Amino acid sequence: MQAFVESGRFADLVIVLVLLEVLALWLVPRLVPSLRSAAPFLRQVWPSLVSGLCLVVALRFALTGAGWQPITLAMLAAFVIHIIDLARRWSAR
Repeated sequence: MQAFVESGRFADLVIVLVLLEVLALWLVPRLVPSLRSAAPFLRQVWPSLVSGLCLVVALRFALTGAGWQPITLAMLAAFVIHIIDLARRWSAR
């Protein structure tokens, strides 16, 4: 298990799972009309998903020995998208 995590494969798995979540959030309301009103719409949750993806990408960079620049860039992207999410939620109230 340690080798799986340290190789960055664990982060790859998390990235795939988040992308599958995006696909499900897009696809399920279109295929099951009764879930349209109950399912969170992708446009409402995209900042959280993208911010989380950026954090996992930063983790992958760190685990695989990338330099500080790509790690910092991924963390900065996560921060900016998080601020966008907070601003959207704040203005919606």
